[in-house]
Amino acid sequence: MPIERERLRAWVYDALTRHRAQLGIPNQPLQLSDIARWVKQKAQQGGILPSDTVYGSNNLEKADEDAIRECIWSLVIQGIVVPGSSNG
Repeated sequence: MPIERERLRAWVYDALTRHRAQLGIPNQPLQLSDIARWVKQKAQQGGILPSDTVYGSNNLEKADEDAIRECIWSLVIQGIVVPGSSNG
C-alpha cells in the first residue's frame, strides 16, 4: 500500500532540511537515493513498512519512489530546490 502523499511529502521536506551528517552523508551532496532512504526509515519507524531483517530488506513501492521524485521536481520547478552540488 503506498504511503499517504502528505506524510511522504513531509518526510521529503524533513530530509531536505536536515544536515547531511544526520542523514549519514556528511561529506557528500544530497542525492535522491538519500531522500528515499530517509523516507523508507521513517516509514519503517511509523510501522507503515516492515523493518529490514538479516534475511532481506523491504523497499519502498514504486509508487512511493515516483511520489518522492514528483515532490522533488515540484520543488525544483518552484525554485525552492536547485539541482547541482553544494559546498555547504
